[in-house]
Amino acid sequence: MRPSSLRRQGQALTALRLENFTKSVAYRNARLKEHLKAYGEIHDLDRDNSFAFWDELRQLSVLQGSDAQLWRISTTPGAGVPVSGWNNGRMSTRPRSIPGVRRT
Repeated sequence: MRPSSLRRQGQALTALRLENFTKSVAYRNARLKEHLKAYGEIHDLDRDNSFAFWDELRQLSVLQGSDAQLWRISTTPGAGVPVSGWNNGRMSTRPRSIPGVRRT
């Protein structure tokens, strides 16, 4: 997985992709770092590594030969708080309803 610093066997990885205007992304990035730093190491990817990382996920190459789970949650910024609060530290394979989020 690119960058190689993210390839750690046996560890879960939470990846967030922020998109919008530069100022908005910079603000949200800083706020997320503040709130998430207690949960582990934070990697901020440059443009090339970001494209490579998301391309690998899109192709699912990181899961070849693995029985690991992959969760993909796409949401608008306004629904981000309910989505992040829904899990509340309890990852499960059971589908649950998420307030403000429509399942497709």
